Amino acid sequence: MRFFALLFAVLAWSSQAKADYHSDFDFSEIASVHVQLIDIATGACWTNLKEVREYAEEKFRMKGVKIADKLPSLSDRTFTFQIKVISQRLYENGSGPCYGSIERKLYTHTSLDRIYIIQIFETSGVTADPKNLNRATIQEVAKFFSQL
Repeated sequence: MRFFALLFAVLAWSSQAKADYHSDFDFSEIASVHVQLIDIATGACWTNLKEVREYAEEKFRMKGVKIADKLPSLSDRTFTFQIKVISQRLYENGSGPCYGSIERKLYTHTSLDRIYIIQIFETSGVTADPKNLNRATIQEVAKFFSQL
C-alpha cells in the first residue's frame, strides 16, 4: 500500500519532466501546422482523441495559423504539432487508475544549403487519474499554448 501511495505522490509531484520554451517565438513564423496524435494508451486511458485534435487545431486557428491535412515535407514554415499519450492501467487485470505521460512537440524540418535543421519546442508531463487522461491531455495542450 505504501508503494502505491509513494508512486502517486511521485507522479503528481513530477508534472513537468521536460520543458523547452522560447519566449521570443512568434506564431507568424508558422505558415501552417499539421496536428498529429500518437496514441500509445491502453485500457481506455485516452479516449477523446478527436476532441484533443479539434481543440489544438482551434488554438492554432485563433493564432492565425492554417491547418494542414497531411504531414509536411521539407517545406516553407510548415510545422507539426505532435501530441503523444503513453498510458496504461496500474494493475495487470485492467483495474486501477491510468498513469503515463503526455508529450507535446511543435517542430519543423527545413533544409539550408543541404543541411537539415529540426526546430523543436517540447514539453512533457507525467500524470495519473482514476478514470483516464482525457482531461489532463486537454489541460496539457492548453498549458503548451499558454507557455509558448
